[in-house]
Amino acid sequence: MKVTIDMNKKEVREYVNSDYPVPESEYPELIRGDVKTILLRAGFQGIKLEDVTVKITDD
Repeated sequence: MKVTIDMNKKEVREYVNSDYPVPESEYPELIRGDVKTILLRAGFQGIKLEDVTVKITDD
């Protein structure tokens, strides 16, 4: 399984909205980890972190 998440910077900031500062360079990795966790909990036991791609656009 391959998963691609397309988000713009505004959506990413809304999603990450954290109480502690997260460097912008770490956003894709943070989102990839969350997507993997969500899919694992939903029953997709074969999902690996490298199967998840996050594309962040400037829109």
